Amino acid sequence: MERKHGVIDRVEDNMKAVILIEEEEKELIVPSEQLPPEHKEGDWLVVTFENDRPTKYEINYEKTKEAKSSTADRLSRLRKKSSGSKFNRKK
Repeated sequence: MERKHGVIDRVEDNMKAVILIEEEEKELIVPSEQLPPEHKEGDWLVVTFENDRPTKYEINYEKTKEAKSSTADRLSRLRKKSSGSKFNRKK
């Protein structure tokens, strides 16, 4: 049994989720019904593998919170640096 971290990159048609596995830089496409019911894009998961097949998906709430906080901080810094649009608006 092996556990790896992955992030839900996107959910397609509420039917399947694309999970990017961090350690291997590969993607898994799994039916959404196999994931915890509260899953959403951007959630980090701990994926349990048995015989190289994913068998269990758990949301890693701490890592998800850290990633979202880090993204919000970066956006805030970028917005502060921005000097506005380089294009002039017509009046």
